[in-house]
Amino acid sequence: MNSADTIDLSNINKNWFGRLILSSCPTINRNAEPSFLENLLIEYKRRRVKLVVTLLDSDEIEDLGIISFSTFLMDNGFHWIHCPIRDRSTCSDQKRIRTLLEDIKEVLKPNDSVVIHCHAGLGRTGLLAATFLVSMGLAAESAIKAIRKTRPGSIETIQQERYIKEWEFRFK
Repeated sequence: MNSADTIDLSNINKNWFGRLILSSCPTINRNAEPSFLENLLIEYKRRRVKLVVTLLDSDEIEDLGIISFSTFLMDNGFHWIHCPIRDRSTCSDQKRIRTLLEDIKEVLKPNDSVVIHCHAGLGRTGLLAATFLVSMGLAAESAIKAIRKTRPGSIETIQQERYIKEWEFRFK
């Protein structure tokens, strides 16, 4: 998983557990060797991935072959959630994002991981990861900085930055 960057939440705040793995779309290189999915499965198990969150819109889902990938994941015991967000954009349905963040938090246990990906693993992926950190109580600027330090180029637009800074939900 050379294209994945990991944020160990316990490194950000010692009271948080689990890891967020920020990644480009796992099926982006459709000409990968045939054993690619099996190697990815081994890596996901090694990193104790419990949930994979896909932020691609419906056109990208089809273009990148994510439907077969999601079936592969679920057949191998992983949870998969699809939350479509247009490229370089944000999600206007804040209730849906809040529910997604609650699902992520529920899955994260000590040493477990959640993979978040969009196409390149920068804009929408960084947006969701930073929004999660803000929901955990981190200041928006600190969350953006932490994501960009881990994955340079993340949170690609002013609209995405503003979304994070204006995010109000906090876990109790």
